[in-house]
Amino acid sequence: MKELFGRMVFNIFIDNTDDHEKNHVLLMDDAGHLDLAPAFDVACTGQSMHFQQMRVGRAGADSTIANALSEAGSFGLSESAARPEIARIAKICDGWRRHFKAAGVYAADIEYWAQHLDSEFLRGQRRDAQTRVTVVQRSRGQRAAR
Repeated sequence: MKELFGRMVFNIFIDNTDDHEKNHVLLMDDAGHLDLAPAFDVACTGQSMHFQQMRVGRAGADSTIANALSEAGSFGLSESAARPEIARIAKICDGWRRHFKAAGVYAADIEYWAQHLDSEFLRGQRRDAQTRVTVVQRSRGQRAAR
């Protein structure tokens, strides 16, 4: 369930508003054990509409981390367990330009996608996710030192 929550967060961070139930598949092995299939059909839609196809949290399809956190418990995660995972994914998503460049994406195309992936809405959510975890970790460290 943590992986599924992480995929939802990733889709929020990259503006993949075409995330729907047919993009999440369970595979069964010969012993009958279920496992989440590798992610597929994941792409920035470049529409900057700030909503998902599926319900994200208590605010419906609103494409925000706050909304995703509102239902972290449905994925078996407390907010304190979900936040570091969100921060980890935010850091990965912040490296999108480096990844695109390494994959041979043309500079003009990187600049085109930057208007969406680095919009204040998405970049702000990634920055906030990383900042909140750092602040929480620091305050916990200060309490432990006392």
